[in-house]
Amino acid sequence: MKNMVFDEYDEEVQAAEDAESRQGQPDSDKDIKPSHSKHARTRAGGDGTAVGEDEDANDDDDEDVRKWNLRKCSAAALDMLSTHLGDEHILPLLLPIVQQRLLDPDWKVRESAILALGAVSEGCHMGLAPYLTDMVKMLIPVLQDPRPMVRMITCWCLSRYVQWVLIPPSDDRQVDHRGQSSSVAPENEALFVAILLGLLGRVQDGNSYVQEAACSGLADLLEHASNVTHGRLLLPRLQPLVETLSNAIATCGRRNLRIVLDAISTTCSVIGGRILSEYPAAVQQLVVPVLNRWQSLGFMERDVVPIMESLTNIAASLGPAFEPYAPAVFEKAVVLLRAQQEARKAQAADATSSHLYEPDLHMAALDMLSGLADGLRASVEPLVTASPLPTLLPAACADASSDVRQSAFALLGDMTKACPSHVLPRLDEYIRLCLSCLDVPMLTEPNMPSANNAIWSLGELVVKADPARLRAHTVRICEAAATPLLGSVRVTRALQENAAICLGRTALMCPDQVAPLLPHFFSPWCAALRNLRDDLEKEQAFRGLV
Repeated sequence: MKNMVFDEYDEEVQAAEDAESRQGQPDSDKDIKPSHSKHARTRAGGDGTAVGEDEDANDDDDEDVRKWNLRKCSAAALDMLSTHLGDEHILPLLLPIVQQRLLDPDWKVRESAILALGAVSEGCHMGLAPYLTDMVKMLIPVLQDPRPMVRMITCWCLSRYVQWVLIPPSDDRQVDHRGQSSSVAPENEALFVAILLGLLGRVQDGNSYVQEAACSGLADLLEHASNVTHGRLLLPRLQPLVETLSNAIATCGRRNLRIVLDAISTTCSVIGGRILSEYPAAVQQLVVPVLNRWQSLGFMERDVVPIMESLTNIAASLGPAFEPYAPAVFEKAVVLLRAQQEARKAQAADATSSHLYEPDLHMAALDMLSGLADGLRASVEPLVTASPLPTLLPAACADASSDVRQSAFALLGDMTKACPSHVLPRLDEYIRLCLSCLDVPMLTEPNMPSANNAIWSLGELVVKADPARLRAHTVRICEAAATPLLGSVRVTRALQENAAICLGRTALMCPDQVAPLLPHFFSPWCAALRNLRDDLEKEQAFRGLV
């Protein structure tokens, strides 16, 4: 506990205190963390949905390592002790110290006590359950503390206890078909509302460091609310949530742009497009400020990449509710895609070309179009018809960069599902492009995400194509899809699962041609199919098997 108190000249404290005195001033370049595109969503086997890459998480880990100190090491040690020893051994020693330190006039000592409470939230939650209400009520006013580091640690601590606040009553733990609880104790719901409103207040904090901590805590709260109540607990508080985020994205500095955008994306994902479609005013309050922020930056500037990534996730989450905003977003994405492809060609022809190629913008444009196709489905067809996208996509799938190909094949698969009439005329070309990513020399670790998306999109092409047109490619598709299953090349599990699905779909469409090849891959194919989640893709794969 002594080592959890800030040093007298701690850099984090100095930065937060400086931000307190600079409220309302623009962020300087040194305040902005370098960021890169999150790259395309990798298509997971078994359901075709997108899962995020963990590169950003690694970046965050690196940032934490650079800031690692005795204080954080001590807090991590307390967390580990509480997890291994349990509350019966830790709390009798810890609580008297925490209670004493919470009353200390030195804000650094009080801050360390709140840090300790957050550190033991996992290991000692049962022992702290009788004190949960009083603890939350004690922490809520601390969100108004004049010291920014105290406000920041309180945001974090409260977010650590949200999952325990949302535990349903012991006599009414009803769960639905997904194993999620359907009710929360009334007194705990009041605590949840208090935490939510408290965090929303700090999201509007003029100190960018406090705002960052509040947005992070809000994201955790939203995720827990989704896991426990499908987001239903948020509906009665939708108006303050939406208004706060709308104001935050309009006023936040460059430093916190990405984390505020993530909070908006998480809100849309947690509540869902089906529910939000009944609240068009709320959708407008969330989407329009993001579009305005994009417009104010200039839609071809590199700084807009986080905005485009957020809009990609928002479109995929909202689905039809995003339709009023889709035409303008789609048009900008296509213009940006074409401009980046032209810049890439010019740069390849002449290294001194004035055309500036930005790979992150190239990928962001592809990902945005993929999100629109995924969210709007058939409704995206008129937008594609009126655009040059069908002629731009093949070049993206053939790009020399694995990251660009990853985004391109995600878009190819989503377009095949949403508007196959714009893809199937180029079926032979797309099949060759997919297969080129699945050659054994191409199955290296850096190329794995693009290969995974290629085999996934190939499966989508196969199931939508005319079997007569597939026959010329059936053997080659089976060979390429079987390679990841046979163990001769080390690949990811997602690639194996998508390969098994692609084989099953090929067998479904062209059974007579696949049947003679079964002895070469039947056993590993069955093993891969067994592990798939029950859904339409698994059904199609097994129908092909039988």
